[in-house]
Amino acid sequence: MAGQSSVVFKVNQLKPVLGGSVGNLIEWYDWYTYSVFSLYFAGVFFPKQSATAQLLNTAGIFAIGFLMGL
Repeated sequence: MAGQSSVVFKVNQLKPVLGGSVGNLIEWYDWYTYSVFSLYFAGVFFPKQSATAQLLNTAGIFAIGFLMGL
């Protein structure tokens, strides 16, 4: 009987670890996707007067979001 409760305890410990790992994977995938497509986002979402300003705005949004997630 003691062996069975040990298995249940390990399964109960495994669920939060797997859930947290999947959540972390999704979050890092989200950041990776944003950084890959940031060149495209810059031209679509920010004023077209200066390409440098567009990229800096995109990088600033990325930095703010990343720091808020820490």
